[in-house]
Amino acid sequence: MPVLNVHGIKIHYRWVGKTSGKQLVFVHGWAASSEWWVRQVPALSTEYRLLMVDLPGHGRSSCLPKHSSLNMLSAVLDAVINMLGVEDPVLVGWSLGGMVSLQYALDHPNNLSALILVDTSPTARVMPSLGFLPSIPYHWIPDPRRFLPLVKSHTFFLEGLLVFINKLNSRRGVAALLVHLLATGKKPDKNMVSWCTQVLLKDLNIKALLQIMVAMVEFDVINRLAEITAPTLIIHGSKDRMLPVDLALLLHQNIRNSNLQVIEDAGHCPHLEKPKEFNKTIIGFLNQLDTISVFKPQLVFSTMPKLRK
Repeated sequence: MPVLNVHGIKIHYRWVGKTSGKQLVFVHGWAASSEWWVRQVPALSTEYRLLMVDLPGHGRSSCLPKHSSLNMLSAVLDAVINMLGVEDPVLVGWSLGGMVSLQYALDHPNNLSALILVDTSPTARVMPSLGFLPSIPYHWIPDPRRFLPLVKSHTFFLEGLLVFINKLNSRRGVAALLVHLLATGKKPDKNMVSWCTQVLLKDLNIKALLQIMVAMVEFDVINRLAEITAPTLIIHGSKDRMLPVDLALLLHQNIRNSNLQVIEDAGHCPHLEKPKEFNKTIIGFLNQLDTISVFKPQLVFSTMPKLRK
């Protein structure tokens, strides 16, 4: 993969697909890398130019400075886009990448042609259900920013624990369990879990992941969602055990120019679990942008979830 030097940070990226036409910038999730978009390349590269980026501290990219934030990740992404001459990109952000994309849309509102948000959240006020616990509305959860000093003081101990686990012979089994609980629906494809586990362990940077986790705790843009003007597609797995569908509804209700597609039986990784439906949804959205002058927001569900008030 080619490398860019962004303020001393080595950012790995690669272009895939057409050399002209609409440009899609893919931004992956926490503990993942650009490889996690592998099932989008065959379907989308024939019509679009795809830019795959490894965020700082992920994949093959080097780490951020010690004191980082999602604003800083947004700034790094903007530098990459400018250095590569990407014009009017469509940002495709999944999970952490969706948070970065939201921040980018707020920081650089005139630089986007559209925004695609995949199983993400505008706030860190989230309590994963893991498929066993009840889903708790975000406004019932205490603001984690109040506990930031405590979180920061305990990252050293958490890092030590994770390093210890990573040295065990059973580390692959532990990683597979985490992928199963955090990244998929209740009945995931075993081959997909195995592949995700292998990729996760290949470029694991525990210190960087904890650093980004602290940055995520500080993130909350709920009150700024109405500022986003770019046409937006929100995709969410109906069985997401990390982020409940309520968060997708929250995004849709507050981003005026938005569509929402809930993908049935998909967990936190609908792009890997249900790639045909996921890719078809993106292509339909992009075609809609190209064929009509006025973007018409829609609400599309495979099953209708209830929004907690």
